[in-house]
Amino acid sequence: MIIHHPRERLRALSKQFRTGLGDLSDMIGRPRSYLGRYVREGRPERLEAPDRETLCRFFGVSEAELGGTDPRWAKFKVAK
Repeated sequence: MIIHHPRERLRALSKQFRTGLGDLSDMIGRPRSYLGRYVREGRPERLEAPDRETLCRFFGVSEAELGGTDPRWAKFKVAK
């Protein structure tokens, strides 16, 4: 399995679906430059859960692809 960085994956999905990042930002109720800054500048560091959920439903992908937690890893705990 190839793991893509969430920013790269969002850019690829945007191109695949022929949807601009500004239009996607509008869809999640953010300023038009929001996802463009996320992809190009790394701001914000992570997408907020509601934004990520909406984008994942639109693209039909798992949240893990856009930076969410993969549910398969939920049963594992990190030792401190």
